[in-house]
Amino acid sequence: MKERGITLCHTPGVLTETTADTIFGLIMATSRRMRRTTGWRSWRRPTC
Repeated sequence: MKERGITLCHTPGVLTETTADTIFGLIMATSRRMRRTTGWRSWRRPTC
Protein backbone atom coordinates (compact mmCIF):
# COMPACT_ATOMS: atom_id res chain seq x y z
CA MET A 1 0.00 0.00 0.00
CA LYS A 2 2.85 2.40 0.75
CA GLU A 3 4.20 2.07 -2.81
CA ARG A 4 0.94 3.48 -4.14
CA GLY A 5 0.54 6.18 -1.48
CA ILE A 6 -2.56 4.63 0.10
CA THR A 7 -3.03 5.03 3.84
CA LEU A 8 -4.65 2.11 5.62
CA CYS A 9 -6.15 2.37 9.11
CA HIS A 10 -7.87 -0.20 11.30
CA THR A 11 -10.70 1.15 13.46
CA PRO A 12 -12.67 -1.77 14.91
CA GLY A 13 -16.28 -1.09 15.79
CA VAL A 14 -16.47 2.25 13.96
CA LEU A 15 -19.25 2.61 11.37
CA THR A 16 -20.19 -1.06 11.72
CA GLU A 17 -23.92 -0.33 11.66
CA THR A 18 -23.61 2.09 8.75
CA THR A 19 -21.62 -0.44 6.75
CA ALA A 20 -24.24 -3.12 7.39
CA ASP A 21 -27.02 -0.73 6.27
CA THR A 22 -25.14 0.10 3.08
CA ILE A 23 -24.54 -3.56 2.23
CA PHE A 24 -28.20 -4.42 2.85
CA GLY A 25 -29.26 -1.55 0.58
CA LEU A 26 -26.94 -2.79 -2.17
CA ILE A 27 -28.37 -6.30 -1.86
CA MET A 28 -31.93 -4.97 -2.12
CA ALA A 29 -31.06 -2.79 -5.14
CA THR A 30 -29.45 -5.77 -6.89
CA SER A 31 -32.50 -7.92 -6.19
CA ARG A 32 -34.85 -5.32 -7.67
CA ARG A 33 -32.71 -4.95 -10.77
CA MET A 34 -32.62 -8.74 -11.27
CA ARG A 35 -36.41 -8.88 -11.08
CA ARG A 36 -36.72 -6.16 -13.73
CA THR A 37 -34.24 -7.64 -16.17
CA THR A 38 -35.21 -11.31 -15.90
CA GLY A 39 -38.99 -10.98 -15.62
CA TRP A 40 -38.91 -12.95 -12.36
CA ARG A 41 -42.19 -12.58 -10.47
CA SER A 42 -42.20 -14.83 -7.42
CA TRP A 43 -40.96 -18.09 -5.98
CA ARG A 44 -42.70 -21.22 -7.17
CA ARG A 45 -42.93 -24.41 -5.15
CA PRO A 46 -41.10 -27.27 -6.80
CA THR A 47 -43.32 -30.11 -7.98
CA CYS A 48 -42.25 -33.61 -7.04
